[in-house]
Amino acid sequence: MGKSIKNKSRLLRALDSARGMLKRGHPRRIFAGRFLSENTKIIQTANSSQPRRQKVKRRRRVVVARRERVVRMIATASKPLLLCGLLAALTLHFMAYVESSQRFSIAHIAVKGNTRVTAIELIAKSGINEGESIFGFSLAGSASAIREIPWVCEARIARRFPNEVLIEITEREPVALVLSRGLFYIDGEGKVLEKFDSSERMDVPIVTAEHLPPLKAGDLMKTDGATDALEIIRAMNAMNVLEAIRISEINLDDPANVLLIAEQSGANILMGSGDFRGKLWRLATVAEAINRNKKLQIANLERMDMRFETIVPVKFKGNS
Repeated sequence: MGKSIKNKSRLLRALDSARGMLKRGHPRRIFAGRFLSENTKIIQTANSSQPRRQKVKRRRRVVVARRERVVRMIATASKPLLLCGLLAALTLHFMAYVESSQRFSIAHIAVKGNTRVTAIELIAKSGINEGESIFGFSLAGSASAIREIPWVCEARIARRFPNEVLIEITEREPVALVLSRGLFYIDGEGKVLEKFDSSERMDVPIVTAEHLPPLKAGDLMKTDGATDALEIIRAMNAMNVLEAIRISEINLDDPANVLLIAEQSGANILMGSGDFRGKLWRLATVAEAINRNKKLQIANLERMDMRFETIVPVKFKGNS
């Protein structure tokens, strides 16, 4: 009897304890916050209790884990840097070997496409020297330096491994001469190329004008009427006008009224301004008609006026 009462009492106490835990929470439950300083942490032992500060020691496992994580992060981040450093070192070593190796020393510089400019002048202007490393110069820089020569329109430079360099240029074509304190070649863009060599025979017109400034090789002809003169020259070459009547001079004294001088007779051909292709077509047509006429001769032509659209007034020497 006494034993059963004792067991019942224990059971009741266990139930009371369980009810208390359900109401208040487990009395041994600990709610821990973050560390405030090196060894101080906020600790709350139950939901209803006030938080308090208590000095505790950090768990070594957590500290070790953090250290390992940091080490892993550093190792992961440093791998690309190490790889880049290794590649840079290898590149520098390779370049040092190439620059010092005789295998890559320039043994020959070839020049192609030049007729007016000598190979010696082109090589000197490029700054490339035999015996130096084939990697010791800039392709773009050397080509740009060569294009400073007035005769050169375009320049291309190529390395031919292991020890050759090719310089290839395209030269400008002279289409006329310009009179400015001497005769100079000019191309279709009006660029002054070089002083005229009197030993060379050139069947091209001469551009003249009282107001032309002094010119030198490398300049552009920018005087009033220069654009019209260049347009007339391009049209004459494209239309073969010179086969019907040869033009020896294009005069720009009056830019609003361009004047052509015929070669055979010295006749003045008034072109005015604008529609030069149409005027040149009419000029060629009239010149061909004169050549077919047995009574008329281009050599006797004195004056021709191309400023009208429907008629071409013509005057011959000896006629009023």
